[in-house]
Amino acid sequence: MDVLLPSGIAAALMVNLMVSGYLVAIYFYHEREQAFLSWSLACGCFVAGSLLLLCQHWFNISLNMPGYTLLVFSSYLLLRGVTQSSAEKDTHRWILAYLPIFALTALILALAVFIGISIGAVASLMMALFFVITERMLAKQQDSFVAVVLLLRILMVAHALVMTLQGLSYLLVSSPTIATAGVGQLALFSHLLLTVATALILPMFHAIREKRKWIRLANTDVLTATLTRRGFFDLAAKQLTLPASQPCTLLMIDIDHFKPINDQHGHATGDLVLQQVAKRIQSGVRKSDLVGRLGGEEFGVLMPQTDKREANAIANRLLQQIASSKFMGEKQQISVTVSIGAITGVASRSGLEGLLREADKALYQAKSRGRNMLQFAES
Repeated sequence: MDVLLPSGIAAALMVNLMVSGYLVAIYFYHEREQAFLSWSLACGCFVAGSLLLLCQHWFNISLNMPGYTLLVFSSYLLLRGVTQSSAEKDTHRWILAYLPIFALTALILALAVFIGISIGAVASLMMALFFVITERMLAKQQDSFVAVVLLLRILMVAHALVMTLQGLSYLLVSSPTIATAGVGQLALFSHLLLTVATALILPMFHAIREKRKWIRLANTDVLTATLTRRGFFDLAAKQLTLPASQPCTLLMIDIDHFKPINDQHGHATGDLVLQQVAKRIQSGVRKSDLVGRLGGEEFGVLMPQTDKREANAIANRLLQQIASSKFMGEKQQISVTVSIGAITGVASRSGLEGLLREADKALYQAKSRGRNMLQFAES
């Protein structure tokens, strides 16, 4: 800290204070989203740690250990915020997994004076480690937010390299006050860039993730956890507009005699049947296939890059699995069958509406033949 220009120090502290306040405001505005609180505290810890390190120069009071601990803690909080903003379900487990790393660092910092290790080197290298872990956490989410995340990942890597250089300079150079001057200036500049980028990019990153989450919820049928009619049509239309000459198959699946099930056993049992049939369909097709609930008891399955032979095998397997299963109602088990209408065509030549129309005709033919049947339309 002693090698940094006073103006640079003042600028870094002021920017971090303003960004901290800005992120706190967003935290309250976004219904107390924990990621923003972690990012705000990260900036606050950086300011507090820097001020403690400056105490030695201003008042000749050595507070290096708590100062460096707060600086390392600020990088941990940045990682914590990124982890909390992740769409993954096991974020809490990852947050707890990283906490022992910080605890170990704090212990080493406390003992550094007694074991002859440079406290500045330990802090710099551990901060670099947290920045690398943060970059890796961001990389997991890059597929969804390529443009937004890439810049932040680059800054994380750059700042990790700068902190590594600073840590190595403390370890390898006998006169760190002189030798680390340039690295210290570079570290300050790098941190300013990272702070400003964090303030600009992380709220945008969070907003995009929230928007996609609500779109995903809007396109998911609450009862069956399959796509809604709108969600199925939107994704299916995108699949069919991809430049491909390979065949695709559309299945229209309808539960046989569903109205009598509702009338005899009640709508609660009908809902249970719908849920269980949807699970059978989802488990019976491939992960690349789209499954949606198109109507009351009607489901659609779009199977990209699937010819008639392969689709026929999958559809017949679905018929057998559903017909041989016992479905749990509220009070008793119920036997259920489905009828399937199918059409195979070339994605680039067949519009979605045309495929749906032909598959629906084939479904009507399957039902007229006695139900629990598969009928392919002529493509």
